[in-house]
This record gives sequence, C-alpha cells and structure tokens, in this order.
Amino acid sequence: ARGKGAAGGTPDASVTAPTTPMTSRPKPDFQSPDVAHCLFDSERRYFLAGARNRPICGGTLSVVPGLQHLPAGCVLHSVVARPRSGDLVSWLRSLEQRVIRVGSRLCRFYLREGAEDLSPALAALGYSSNEETGYVRFFDRRCSDLIPHLSLRPLDPARDWTQKIQLCIQAGLGPDGYDMRHGAYATLERAKCKAGYMRSYLYWMGDRAVGAASLAIHDGFARLKNILVHPDFRGRGIGREMVVGMMAEARRDGATVFGVFGTSQASRRVYERCGLTPVVRQMEWSHAV
Repeated sequence: ARGKGAAGGTPDASVTAPTTPMTSRPKPDFQSPDVAHCLFDSERRYFLAGARNRPICGGTLSVVPGLQHLPAGCVLHSVVARPRSGDLVSWLRSLEQRVIRVGSRLCRFYLREGAEDLSPALAALGYSSNEETGYVRFFDRRCSDLIPHLSLRPLDPARDWTQKIQLCIQAGLGPDGYDMRHGAYATLERAKCKAGYMRSYLYWMGDRAVGAASLAIHDGFARLKNILVHPDFRGRGIGREMVVGMMAEARRDGATVFGVFGTSQASRRVYERCGLTPVVRQMEWSHAV
C-alpha cells in the first residue's frame, strides 16, 4: 500500500502492514523490470512490518513504536510522487516536522532512480547520501554451488535473541553504517520477524554466534536482509558463506529469484562473487533534525 498524501499535506489514512505468509504462492515468471519491482516491494514490506504507517510527502512514513530513534525505525520510503526542485524546501520542512513529531531526530528517506537532479540541492541543504545497488540472481537447474552451510541455522526465538543482541552490540556499526552498540537494532529486527516479514539466521562457531542474516520470501522472490559478521571474524569468507547458505535456504523454500541491496563496495564484491547481478539503484538521504 502506497501513500497518496501531497507534499505538506495531512495524512488521511493508515497504511496496512503486510500479512502475507513468507512463502506464499504462486511464483511469477520474472523479467528484469519485474525483478526491480520485487526488490522495491520487498523494501516496502520490510519498512511496513511492525510499524505505524502513514502516507505523507508522496510516500509512506513508517515508524516502529519505541524504536523511532533508530534509522530504520523512522523512514520515508516508496516515494512515488517525488518533490520538484522548486518545492524541495517545503517538502523537506513538512517531512522534518513530522519526523520530529513522532520522536525521531533523524530525517531519513529514499528516492529511486530518476531523482538525480535533486542531489545537488539536497547536499546543499545538509543532507548526506548513500547509494544502494539492488542485486538479483535467478535460480535454475545449474545451482550446484548453492550448498546449505551447517554453521548457518535459523534463530531460535525462545533461546537465541540474547546472542543476536550481543552480536549487534559487539559489531559496533551495522551493514548500513549506523551505530548498533545499544542493541536496539536487534530489537527492531525482532519486531520485523514477529510481524511475519522475515526469518533470522545465525552463523555459529561452537556455542558463539559470529554472524547473522535474515531472509524474507514473498511470491517466489527471496530477499536477503541485514547480513552481519562480528569484527573479529571478518576477512575469513564468512560473509560469502552466509550469502550462499541463504540462497540455498531460499531455493529449498521454493524461491526462484534472490535479491539484496548492497550499500558498500565490500558487500557488492561479495554479492557479485556469489553470482548476483546489479539491476537497479536507489539513494538514501539523511540529516539530523
């Protein structure tokens, strides 16, 4: 569900969070434009899950109650009516006022390809950007490299969240570059899992979790979310093993396409080595308010 409020307008209705099971059927026959749409739709579902959602500024503002101080806990996404250059200042003012009103101090939003002309003005207004590249891999009969990894196992909700919280605290910075040392990042992920959007996995060495990732599957499209490796164990190929292991899990669960957004050069190299191909871009913008 996408917002329809105009820039500066008052939201008029709540947006319903997704309730479709992770492994719903049937599976579509993907072509490239459809794959890009599925990546964006998976991003939309992630932000909607477990959040209070309102249409504003041509998109949807998703706020996770109690976690709105986190970057992913308050974000404007799915902007289908992007601001015009002449309206940018008023558009930002409306968004910033709403962000402050819900208790966040970070104004964060996404714009898709085609809004590059706004970049100089946004930068001049103090907003910083982070380009995200969407990658996909189609599953076919030649997937002999997709072997499940024994160290990568689904997180047990009754036992393993403490390990996940400790991993986030020790990691310091998350995959998107934001601070996770307070552990609330894991709490937000737990809310997304409880809402039915995704399932979390941990990568174990003995009795210690040293890596984490999550998987969401909808209509045959599998989405990798929030892959993380403990700083002491980076550079050992664990990230690549987790990506391959998650693809194996997705294929076993009936997915035909696997996708992810890469936010750094290191992550992009890993995805490309795992056979994923870049198909689309989006730009994240943020500024303290």
